[in-house]
Amino acid sequence: RPTGTMGGGPEPSQTKPVRKLKCSPPRKQVEKKAGSTPLIDDTPWCAMHILVAALAFICHLDAREKCEGEIARLESLVDNARTHTVAWHADGQHQLLRLDEASALIVFDALPAGVSRAVFSEDDTLVKKWFFDEHWELEIMNHYHARAERAATEQQQRQETTLHADRAYQIQGKQEDYDRVMSKPVELREREFELISHDYETRTHSVVWHDGHYHLLHLDADSAMEVYGLLPEWASRAVFRKDGTFATGWFHSEHWKQGVQSHYFASAHPTLYADKAYQLRGEQRDYDRVMSKSQELRMQECETIARECGC
Repeated sequence: RPTGTMGGGPEPSQTKPVRKLKCSPPRKQVEKKAGSTPLIDDTPWCAMHILVAALAFICHLDAREKCEGEIARLESLVDNARTHTVAWHADGQHQLLRLDEASALIVFDALPAGVSRAVFSEDDTLVKKWFFDEHWELEIMNHYHARAERAATEQQQRQETTLHADRAYQIQGKQEDYDRVMSKPVELREREFELISHDYETRTHSVVWHDGHYHLLHLDADSAMEVYGLLPEWASRAVFRKDGTFATGWFHSEHWKQGVQSHYFASAHPTLYADKAYQLRGEQRDYDRVMSKSQELRMQECETIARECGC
C-alpha cells in the first residue's frame, strides 16, 4: 500500500482527539447585606427558630432554679444533721469538723495514735476524748470553745438581720410584709416593722365594694364608715371588722352579697374556708380541695363539701 496520502500529506493519526472540559469559574463569596436574615450554620433564622430557642432557654432556667432549690434543701438537711464536732491537733494545727454523731465517732477512732482529740455534742457536752496530757486538753478545749463562741455570734448576727422581717410576717402571715422589711437597710428594719404593726393595730376595719371591679381597703373604723358612705348608691358594699365579723352593708341582690363576702374573705383570710372545710370531717383532702380553687370560689366549694357530708 502506498504510505502517503493523495497530495503527499502525512497519514492521518488513528488516535481520536481528547475533548477538553471547560471548568466552571470559582464561586464568588456573597457578601451579607445589611439587614439580611442572620444565619446559623448557613440556615436563615425564622420565627420558629427564635421561638424554639426562647422555649429552650426558659426550660433551662426553670430546671436550673429547681435544681438549685433542691440542692439548697439537701444542704439544709445535711447541715441540720451535723450535730457533733470533732476537735483535734495534728501537724501543728488545730482542726474542727462538724458531722453527724456516728461519723464524728468514726473520725475520732480513725485519727493517728498520739493525736489529742475530742468529740463535742451540739450543746457543747464532751462525748468522747483522749488527750496526750493536760496541756493538750486545755489547748483543744480552749480552741473549741473560742470557735463555738464565734460561730454563735455569727449565727446571732444572721438571725438579727431577719428578726424584724420575721416579726412582720407573724402579724398576718403575709410574705409581702416580710419582703417589705427586708427591702430596707438593716438599721431601718425595726422602724419598718413598727409601721406595719401600727397599721395592723389601727386599721381595724375593711371596706369592700363592687363597681365593675372588686375593691378592698383596710382602714380605721371612722375612715371605713366614711368611705362606705361616699360610694355610689348602686354599688354593693360592706364593712367588716378585723376578726371577720360583719359591721354593715348594702347589696343589690343576694348574688352580689355572696360575691362581696367571698372577695373579702379570700383577700383578708385566704385559708378561712379551707379551714372550715377541714373542720367538717377532719380530712386534709377537703382542705386541699378548697385551696385548689380560685379565691372567689372557695366559699362555694366549702358549702358544697358541707352538703356532701350532711353538715
